[in-house]
This record gives sequence, C-alpha cells and structure tokens, in this order.
Amino acid sequence: MKKMNKIGYTYRKNRDLLIFLVLLCGLGPLKVQFEMVDFSLQTIFVLLPIYFLGPKKSFWIVLIYLVLGFMGLPVFSGYMGGSEKFYGPTAGFLFSFLLVTLIPRKIVGPVFIDSLARQGIILLVGFGYLFIHTGAVKWQLIHPFIPWALVKSGIISVLFTWIQSSDFKRRLY
Repeated sequence: MKKMNKIGYTYRKNRDLLIFLVLLCGLGPLKVQFEMVDFSLQTIFVLLPIYFLGPKKSFWIVLIYLVLGFMGLPVFSGYMGGSEKFYGPTAGFLFSFLLVTLIPRKIVGPVFIDSLARQGIILLVGFGYLFIHTGAVKWQLIHPFIPWALVKSGIISVLFTWIQSSDFKRRLY
C-alpha cells in the first residue's frame, strides 16, 4: 500500500467529514408524513458517520450541524432552523444526537442492533424532554416511531454493508 503524505491524509480526513456533514444538512431534513407524525431522515445521517468515521469525528459533525441550525440555517427537520429549536418541545431529540455519538462503536454488536439501540436512546431522551417540557406524552405519539426506527436501522445496515463490501469505498478514496 502506498504511503500517503500528511497533506493527502488531512485532505481525505476533512473531505470525509465534509461529505457526511453535507449529507446530514442536505438530506437529513427530508420528511415523510405518516399518520399524525412527520419522520425525518436526520437519524440516518446522524448515525451513519459513526460506522464509517467513528464516534469522535461523528461528534464534531453533529456539533457543527447543531451550530449551523442554531445560527438559523435550515438544516433541521422540514428544512427549519433557528435558536428557538433548542428550547422548544423537540429540543431533546437534537441534544440526543450528540449523546449517541459519544457511545463507543463496538459496545452493542452488529450495525443493525447498534443503530436500533442508538435510536432508542434518541427516542428516550427526546420524549423524556418532551414530557418535561409539556407535562404529557401519550402512547399514540410514541408508538409510530418504533417501526420507523426499525426501518431506519435497516437502511443504515444495508448502506453500511453495501459501501463496505463494494468497490464504492475504493473509488471514493
């Protein structure tokens, strides 16, 4: 394998961070309307970098994402942004994104199970904050998120497996 000079390594490292940040900011806010609840793709693009870049780099991606949203860039669900998102009823979901990046990668197991566990943490923190903020959370609001967590974990697992096993990754580097 050819040794890479420091400039090439730094370029590749920064490029990877930028690719995942652009995916999170650009595609993460897309929403799917289902019953009374909107589901965004944020969770997929918050969790994917953990499996490719590790928790530390993922933490920085999510932190930059949250700062961009705080400054008003439309990067949150439904292409919304602004500081009011950080003290509204759904702020717990945003804060939980940082929390799940702090969990080491190999604690839970395969990518599907790991991403499902991380989504469970996101939902617990998000709905916990929602309960504290509003005083009530009903099962009718929570239960539609469970099948979507399974679907998102499946998507993450398939993407990870496809990128790792194909020559897509070789072409990227």
